Amino acid sequence: MDFTNEPINDIEQARKYFIAMGCSHFHMTREYPQRAKEYIALDIDPEIESEWRKEEFEQKLENFQTIKPSEYGAYLRNLDSMIERKEFYLERLFELVIKIKEKLPNEQIGFVLSTIIGNNGTKSKGGLIQKSYDLKRKDLAEKFYTQVKLLFKIASDNSIKLTFAYGNLLDVIEYYKIDESDEYLFKLREKNDNESFDYFKTGAEEGNKYSMNKLSDCYREGKGCEIDIKKAKFWKLKANE
Repeated sequence: MDFTNEPINDIEQARKYFIAMGCSHFHMTREYPQRAKEYIALDIDPEIESEWRKEEFEQKLENFQTIKPSEYGAYLRNLDSMIERKEFYLERLFELVIKIKEKLPNEQIGFVLSTIIGNNGTKSKGGLIQKSYDLKRKDLAEKFYTQVKLLFKIASDNSIKLTFAYGNLLDVIEYYKIDESDEYLFKLREKNDNESFDYFKTGAEEGNKYSMNKLSDCYREGKGCEIDIKKAKFWKLKANE
């Protein structure tokens, strides 16, 4: 269906449009605003949309075997973006995470972790762990958390950088008061500081002002490096030029 030129006049066209837009009203409005107006004008029952969403979700799960391992991260994120806050979806996504982990390429670990932990700027991060807690499914949240720790272990064993993932998990642990050992928390903070320092140092050397300011803070506070007030002042001045 050509959404650029062909108007949406009936329920079947609406269904195809809804699915093509990832079952998301946000994407409808952003991608094809005129089609979105036509869709809204049909006043489709939300229960019907829920049925469409579930059918598409199950179809995508059935197609898992055809997905290349190099696309696992995007595949999981796409499914996460279309789900409703219902236990059915989270349980099925957990099953998928287990399957994905068996063949997950190293370069895809960060993408999968981003979906499970989240990275939306809040303390709870908005990932699958938060969604499980939102539904009072602490047991499911703990299962996702266990998978995160296993993926971190794989990343560490293979020297894979996961910039900001460690900090995001620290926020989730603190927000939900997850029982964790002091030793593990220390290692998370250490890895977060080290990888953040490397990230901001690269950005600062490339001329990024935000990275210069953050690198200055790292040197001032000794995060990922030795405290160096001289370098902290240098990068602060450099950012202000």
